Amino acid sequence: MLVSFASYVPYTSPSDCLKTQFYNMHIRIPVFENFEILNSQIVNLSFETDCRCIQLNERMLKEIKSFMTATNKKGVIIDKDMLDSLNSEISNVIPEWFKELITKTPIANLEIGWQAFDPDDKFDGVEWITILDINLLKEINLNSYPGNLIYPLGYFTFGYGSSWAGNCFIIKTDEGFDPPVYEIWHDVAHDIESMKIEIEENNALRKVSNSFSEFFRNGAEILNKEIGYNNV
Repeated sequence: MLVSFASYVPYTSPSDCLKTQFYNMHIRIPVFENFEILNSQIVNLSFETDCRCIQLNERMLKEIKSFMTATNKKGVIIDKDMLDSLNSEISNVIPEWFKELITKTPIANLEIGWQAFDPDDKFDGVEWITILDINLLKEINLNSYPGNLIYPLGYFTFGYGSSWAGNCFIIKTDEGFDPPVYEIWHDVAHDIESMKIEIEENNALRKVSNSFSEFFRNGAEILNKEIGYNNV
């Protein structure tokens, strides 16, 4: 599909469609037509002018595919109805792009590494993150802190530290289609108001990556580096 207009302003609100304003006219363009990562199916839209949101989604697909090739493992796909049910209980903080991704791509239960600390002779500094399946998504977002304290503030917990148990990994609903990933300390607060203050004072969060795409790209690089070490 070719879209040709003089100018546009992309909206960045979470949505299953890219909502674009062309002067005084609004149209809705489907962003995700096929999300089968393992079959290399990428959104098939063509624009005469650059479209940031779609470029980011294509990048995300590419990085996730590269990670899954590096890990040589497959996780599980989350049932859409079960995820929608959870979303309704946590103020609909799960972004549409994430729902589309995790209900059509087997990434739940996979482990992703990130360079959390500087390496030394005894420790490589890598922290491992498990992407939550539906049971743990429910438990951590509804019944455990910090997950149940963070979603009222517009954050969604999608992972937890499998090597450093307790810390959670989150995205913010209003930070676009390829948002940063943050680590949040498990014991930073015990009520919502305290959590809000800790976040405002920069005491609660640590940025893991500048985007969800980068999160997977860094994870693939760590796996490839480990494979290289093991083959020496």
